[in-house]
Amino acid sequence: MPNLLPRIFVTALIVLGVYEAVLRIAAPNVNSSPDQYTANAIRLESYVDGGARAPAVIVGSSLSARIPPDAWPQGWRVLSQADGSALTGLSVVAATHPLPARVLIEANFLDSGANPSDIENATGAVPRRLRAALWLTRRAFRPMNIIVWALRRLNPSDEAAPANFPKILKLQQNGFAKAPDAGTRSRLLPVKALVDQFRQEGVPVAFFEMPVDASLGNMPFASGRRALYETLFPKSTYCWLPIAGTNWRTVDGIHLLARDGRKAAGTLAAAACEGGV
Repeated sequence: MPNLLPRIFVTALIVLGVYEAVLRIAAPNVNSSPDQYTANAIRLESYVDGGARAPAVIVGSSLSARIPPDAWPQGWRVLSQADGSALTGLSVVAATHPLPARVLIEANFLDSGANPSDIENATGAVPRRLRAALWLTRRAFRPMNIIVWALRRLNPSDEAAPANFPKILKLQQNGFAKAPDAGTRSRLLPVKALVDQFRQEGVPVAFFEMPVDASLGNMPFASGRRALYETLFPKSTYCWLPIAGTNWRTVDGIHLLARDGRKAAGTLAAAACEGGV
C-alpha cells in the first residue's frame, strides 16, 4: 500500500496534465451546462477571462439568456442570468477591462438584485489567477459541461409549447395582474448608478424589452414597470431599442421559443434608438 499511493498520485498528475494540455490546444467555446446556475457562471467567467473588447454585451434575465447563442451577431457576449439579475451582469462588466463598445440591458425584470458571490467568483483576483493558471478549474471545462455542450451541438433541438401551455399562461397572467411593489424603484437605483457610470466613461447603453405573450404585455406588472422606467430612464435621455414583430410564441408566456428568440435577436441587433442616445 505505501508503494501504491505515490503511483496513484503521479498517475493523477499525469492525467490532469494531459487534460490541461488538451484544453489549451482545443480551447473549446463551451457555453452549456446541465443546470442553469452553472451556465450563468460559465457566461460570467468566460467573459472575464476572454480579455478582448466585445462589440456589445447583453445583460438581463432568463428571457434573453435562453436565446440560442449563435443568434447574436459575431462577437456579442451574453451575460444574462437565468433566474438571475441584469445587475449581476452589469457589475461584472463594470469590473472587467477593457469595457465593451456597447451595453444592452434587458428591462423585463430589471429590479432583481445582484448575486454578490457570482460577481466575486467571476471577477475576484484569486479566482481569476487560478483560472488563468489552470484552465481545468474553469467551470466551462468541467467534463460534464463539455459533454453537454458537445451533445447539444451535435443534436440541436427546437422547442415547442407544452401541452399544458394554457394552464402555465394562466399562472403568468395571475402574476402579471399585480402592479410593481413599493420597493421596486429603490431596487432600480443600483442599475441606474452603473448605467450612468458607463455613459460617463463613454460606453453607450441601450435598454430593450423582450417580447412576451400578447396577453401579458399591458397587464399591471408590465405597464407599471414601464412607468417606473420612464421616470428613471426616460426615452428623451436614454436609448431604448424596439424589437419589431407581433404574435410572439413562447414556451410559458415569457420565454420565447428558439425560433422566435432568433428573430428577436436579429431585430434587436438591427434596431435604432427610440429617443436618447
